[in-house]
Amino acid sequence: MDTCQPEGAGCQDEQAEQAGATPRAAGEAGADADAEQRDKRGELGKVRAGEVLRQRTDAGDGQAEHDDGDRDACEGEAEDAGDQDDAEQRRQQCARVERGDLERAGRVVRWTTWTIWQAELRGAGRRCRWYAVWPEGRMELNELPDRAVPPHLLQELRRWLFDEYVPGFTAQDPSWVPALQLKADHTRRVCEEILQLGDEVGLQGDALRLAELAALLHDIARFEQYAQYQTYADSRSFDHAQAGVEIIGELGLLQPLQPRVRELVLAAVRNHNRAAVPENGSPAELFFSRLLRDADKLDIWRVVIAEYRDPQGHAFARLELPDTSGHSAAALQALRGGRMVRLADLRNLNDFKLLQLGWVHDLNFRPTFARVRERGYVEALLELLPDDPEVEQVGEVLLSLVQRRAES
Repeated sequence: MDTCQPEGAGCQDEQAEQAGATPRAAGEAGADADAEQRDKRGELGKVRAGEVLRQRTDAGDGQAEHDDGDRDACEGEAEDAGDQDDAEQRRQQCARVERGDLERAGRVVRWTTWTIWQAELRGAGRRCRWYAVWPEGRMELNELPDRAVPPHLLQELRRWLFDEYVPGFTAQDPSWVPALQLKADHTRRVCEEILQLGDEVGLQGDALRLAELAALLHDIARFEQYAQYQTYADSRSFDHAQAGVEIIGELGLLQPLQPRVRELVLAAVRNHNRAAVPENGSPAELFFSRLLRDADKLDIWRVVIAEYRDPQGHAFARLELPDTSGHSAAALQALRGGRMVRLADLRNLNDFKLLQLGWVHDLNFRPTFARVRERGYVEALLELLPDDPEVEQVGEVLLSLVQRRAES
């Protein structure tokens, strides 16, 4: 997350434009500083992560759990025999699958503007496991191969992150522990949120593990960010989403995965803090990016509301904005127009709360709206704002939107 949210999706593109520089380069001396940062990362986890994942790469197919427990014998035999020609024939056959075939064989779940299909089809004597998404009427068929995200890899990365990588930072300075622990706990909860959302929108098996993997790694750069700058404000440090993509690559965390699967995870991490998800991505990239953004916001709301209610709350959860009366007219006008509040319009803590109210306009899935309604996030933020007829009017519009989308 960038400066407009202490944990997740938001305003990084806007910051970059205002600063007139690339997101991560701002505030750094140049290539020497980048090299020094890479050296530090290596000391904190590169060797261990590389060793673990290299050991897992070759053994992964044999050790991976069967997510459905029903793998075809012929498929297993072909993989054991390493029949490359047959595998290529299977891929070509699967590539010719038409939408009608998928509709007849697949399972469909509809939420908001998304249609998600999952199916197991036969091609060239082999099972094709498909995951396809049509956002807003557009179609692209994407195949997630069996064991695209092996369960053992996800388990190992989870253990490594929480048991080795994060402790490597907390051990450097005891005063950092509360701030770093906040991010570690946030990551765990976002993983839980995305698993629940993913299940409700119809993901299973490899697709659900891919979503969890993106959630697990989405804030990996936060620990280095705080260790170097003692802030979670991207404008005063670096773009933590782009830095996360770089760290993942430098540590080789996704090396065991196929290139297409790696790119889906990296796209979700890269996009999770942007003002909006770039529309030039594939439907699958857009889908997983938006799912992560929804899961991220659900926990950010929980964190910031608790911090606002605590007089001794962490300053980094408030971006050190002045807690003065009133609010920005521009911030309120943005919400009236159904838009997100711009970072440039923040003048005090009340404006930041209005910005967080505006995240409702960036939600994507019916289960997300249902959780916002059940947890009373909009009502809680409105209670934390000063009494104002204009704010109350905007709040009523947002509550109506949440109610409508939660039931659609």
